[in-house]
Amino acid sequence: MRKRGFHLISGLVVLSVVGLAVWLGVSSVSTLATLEPTGPGEPTGQASSGTEIVNPMRGQYRWGGTNKWGSFEGQLFPSAGNPGYRAEQQWPGAKISYYRFTWAEVQPDQDDFSFARIEAELEKATTRGEKLGFRIMPADNCCAPMPEPLTVLPGWLTGLGVNQWTYRGFDAAVVVPDWNNPEYLAAMTALIAKLGEKYDGDPRIAFIDMLGYGNFGEWHSYPMNQEYPRNPGGQNEITPANLKALVEANVQAFRRTRLLSFTANPEALAQAMAARSDIGIRMDCLGDATGGSALLNIMANPAATVRWTTAPVVTEWCGANFSQTAEIPAGSNFDFFRADVGQDLYRVGRGQVDRWHVSLLSSGNFPFAYNGGVMAEGQWQDFVAANTMSGYRYSVAAAGAPVRLPGSNRVQVTTTWTNSGVAPTYDAWQIVLELRLKGSPTPIASTVSVLDLRTLYWGDGDGGLAPVQGRRTMTDLITIPDSAPAGDYEVVVRVRAATAQPDSAGTAKLPGLGLDTAMPQLGKAEYSAGSLAINR
Repeated sequence: MRKRGFHLISGLVVLSVVGLAVWLGVSSVSTLATLEPTGPGEPTGQASSGTEIVNPMRGQYRWGGTNKWGSFEGQLFPSAGNPGYRAEQQWPGAKISYYRFTWAEVQPDQDDFSFARIEAELEKATTRGEKLGFRIMPADNCCAPMPEPLTVLPGWLTGLGVNQWTYRGFDAAVVVPDWNNPEYLAAMTALIAKLGEKYDGDPRIAFIDMLGYGNFGEWHSYPMNQEYPRNPGGQNEITPANLKALVEANVQAFRRTRLLSFTANPEALAQAMAARSDIGIRMDCLGDATGGSALLNIMANPAATVRWTTAPVVTEWCGANFSQTAEIPAGSNFDFFRADVGQDLYRVGRGQVDRWHVSLLSSGNFPFAYNGGVMAEGQWQDFVAANTMSGYRYSVAAAGAPVRLPGSNRVQVTTTWTNSGVAPTYDAWQIVLELRLKGSPTPIASTVSVLDLRTLYWGDGDGGLAPVQGRRTMTDLITIPDSAPAGDYEVVVRVRAATAQPDSAGTAKLPGLGLDTAMPQLGKAEYSAGSLAINR
């Protein structure tokens, strides 16, 4: 039995080529690379085609929201323009766009909540057939497209008596508020509530990073905290009580749209994990040995270690692997962190995707995305593997020949489903089995399988989980209507969304899901599970 758990020693995942991978929405399949074993470690639970399958809430997402990386912002990697890559290596697509807004952009005046910038990015994403994830930042000392000092905070906060000071370091200067100022907290809570009124339940949105505090909006105050306490006003770290209040404001405002909790602040992470099981995890330093300490915080929180079973782990590549051995706690449970110190960013990231069950990875914020260099072959293989193994990869591993039950008008269909990815889907999908006359696109009968793909993943009881299998055999019945003519029939399998979603034209449709399967493909996201003759 394949094991997965947060304290397994980091291993490299073997992806074997065993069939046809389908990229939903295009007429051809883009094969990125054949992935070979590169080191010790357990393979994924089932063999995978090793080809990227573009599906919702998994794989590479379109990373944007700063101007530092110039023309590569918002592009998938690799894309045309990245030196050293052949056209056939161009990344085939994504289903998620991501953007970071400043507070000043979305609320230029106290009573003016301007959603134009958010709506513009939503329109871009929808036109591409993608959903949008976003963040709103109250501070950013790195890369915001603003003059110095970076005016990420709206200017009207000063008139409310919110103490501020200017921090200078890294790439820029930034105005930092007093995080504990009652007026700051009231204004931020009002912004959260207004965003909830506007966007909670909006089907165009994939997720929202919890907002309210910290540099880059990441719920930490590094590097400004190196100068705390700070005058005027003696600004200091945000208090646990105020952290709790901001987390609760997010939880109350967004009951239908998925929230992601940051991992840099242990208190805020604990509050978010306790609030709801559908709140996911955001980790913004993939490839660093400790994820910028975020992985240490996850490991210390039992609920966070298993949150991947009910909500996604979303990551962003780190600029470098900078963690030092001295920062890692003593004890054998932390040996795998020490082993990753000083190793190649992409090799470490590949192992972390497997170990921490990552669903989404950024298309930017790593050196080769913007510096004009060329990845070594080993780095490229690790980068491809990290992306293709992420999230879910469902397939029909086997299908028994459809059988008409004796003396009955029912057809029995047996299918074996497996998930060769590192996490489940977190959305509701329906497995539909249709009975069609051969050559006809129209079903004469259909049924929805009882299998819920959200329950199909690999786990071995680590972290308090009950043992779970990522492979399951289902038997479903299709009732033949009395009006069905005699003839040769085919059973067609497809996976569709449980609820309608808007397409690029705004029309509500039931999108399909691409499978990693050796079953014959009949059309876009449709597969044959076998045939039978019906005699009258």
